[in-house]
Amino acid sequence: MIERHFWVVIVIMTVLYARMWWREVQEPMRRQPELAPGYRGLYRAQITVGLVPWLLMGVGVILGQVGGVDEFAPLLAGFPGSPGHPRDLPWFPLVFPFFFVALWVGVGFLLAATGGWQTVAAHYPLVGDAPPPGKRFGAAEFGLVGYNGCLKLSANQRGLYFATILLFRAGHAPFFVPWTDVTARATRRWFRSVVELRFARTPDIAVRLPRATAEALFRQGGRQADFPSGLEGRA
Repeated sequence: MIERHFWVVIVIMTVLYARMWWREVQEPMRRQPELAPGYRGLYRAQITVGLVPWLLMGVGVILGQVGGVDEFAPLLAGFPGSPGHPRDLPWFPLVFPFFFVALWVGVGFLLAATGGWQTVAAHYPLVGDAPPPGKRFGAAEFGLVGYNGCLKLSANQRGLYFATILLFRAGHAPFFVPWTDVTARATRRWFRSVVELRFARTPDIAVRLPRATAEALFRQGGRQADFPSGLEGRA
């Protein structure tokens, strides 16, 4: 009985999670309408990827073609192009690399638009050379988008430098923010100590760094790494 109707539980949970996420992003969209298309695209992707397989299973159960999860999973292997199918598509290995690259680039641009990287980079384009290397494979959060181990972060006496490693460069132009535009405060995020940065030209976009990373960058730039717990702390 449970296996037969398990798809209903997954569909309900997927819809509830997507709706909760959608409600959470309403405020960022209200503050920055230019981010709305990216959020909508991400919402549709969550719904599509999360629901389609289970709705297919539900149709199969209703029509009496499958009895549950254990019967549905093997059926997926029966579609053309799946490993072991008698009508394997010979051209699929040739097409897949192009599809994968297009998907990778598309997701990169989507995340950059959704989190706010694209907006910040547009307001603070890098002019001239980047500062000396600082934190490689660093982590940060832009809005609701996390970047773990894929950033190049640095600083000098003029300001802060953000870039991604080459593999994640799609949609993520490097940018440089002068210290005069940086406001920092200490806070906590998911039980972690972080420093939240706000930039004068994009005040609605929160950029969060691990506290140790922020302290290292501020020291590299010759700034005081003593962060207040309120928004009054201008770097």
